[in-house]
Amino acid sequence: MSGFEIAGVVLGSFPLLCDSAKEIAGFLRKAKSWWQFETTFETFVSTLTTQEASYTLVLKRFLDPLDISDSEYNSLLRSPQCDLWHELHVQDGLRQRLSSEYRWFMWSLTDLNQAVLDLQELLPIGKLHHLDSSSLESEVYRLQMSFSSDKDRLLARVTQINDDLHQHLDRASGVTRKAVSKPKVYLQERHSQAATFYECLARCWQCGCSSSHTVGITVQPAALKSKTTRPDGYFDVIFETEMKRRQLRIQVEDICVEPTPLFWPPRSPGP
Repeated sequence: MSGFEIAGVVLGSFPLLCDSAKEIAGFLRKAKSWWQFETTFETFVSTLTTQEASYTLVLKRFLDPLDISDSEYNSLLRSPQCDLWHELHVQDGLRQRLSSEYRWFMWSLTDLNQAVLDLQELLPIGKLHHLDSSSLESEVYRLQMSFSSDKDRLLARVTQINDDLHQHLDRASGVTRKAVSKPKVYLQERHSQAATFYECLARCWQCGCSSSHTVGITVQPAALKSKTTRPDGYFDVIFETEMKRRQLRIQVEDICVEPTPLFWPPRSPGP
């Protein structure tokens, strides 16, 4: 794994490690000797939770200046396996954000991920469900020994990497998150305007035709997905007669709706 997706992998590794540690504590409380180790283990879980929060803040600060939508920003922070890490516009923004620090940043995330994985190896994940009382005592003893030699070193490494990442972002803190421009026209509003426009046609369009006419109105753009989408929107209006069909395109900026006098008789739309 060599891409930016490592950031999402680490984001997902922390809660898995914390949840596993809490589950293991629930099993080992049944051991008589647990009280001798309980404070140490609870401190371990607390430190993990703190470092998880610290890393999440790193990601927030890292992503803040990028020119991405709010939904993309939230997905990158909340979905460890988010496909957006592979999107070119996200990767280009991250590379510009890091500039010459790209290799150091990626190495730091890889090292952080390995430290979290090594901490997981210290825990008897999946091994406690069928242990008897004597086996639980042995497991508590084994955990105490492995923690005394490796736990502090790995936690110190995780803490140091998070601190280094924050210090780097402090130095680059002159850049703040841009307010992503929102489309000026919303699709729901355009649909409402199209309905109002149709009602006006049905009431007020006068013609000498003996038969009524079919009118179709389509709101464009159909979806506001691209940043290059026209912000002002328009309607495609089709008038159909017995002989032919005509299409008009009506540009919409603002619509002012005024009450129609009640004495006007309803009319069918004309061509």
